[in-house]
Amino acid sequence: MIGPLDASDDPVGGRSMVEVGAELRWRVYGDFGIVPFLDGGQVYDSETPDLSQDLQWAAGLGFRYFTPIGPIRADIAVPLNPRSSDDRFQLYFSLGQAF
Repeated sequence: MIGPLDASDDPVGGRSMVEVGAELRWRVYGDFGIVPFLDGGQVYDSETPDLSQDLQWAAGLGFRYFTPIGPIRADIAVPLNPRSSDDRFQLYFSLGQAF
């Protein structure tokens, strides 16, 4: 949902983007781990990023259960500089490692 929105607050896409992210993967006990993270990004109408526009930022916490076929992941994130159209939080579930 970052980047340009139409009059209905639906994303319209873009021609360039910037993204940054940092996370700390920590196995806390046996097969269980936590992952605090910080992500930022922006999508632009132009072919080159307009770095004068603020990035959209989110922070969150992930929980991991490590299995022989990959981790089972649950992440919750909240926007740090939300727009009026942004959700208060996002919840993600997945299987496997993100790179």
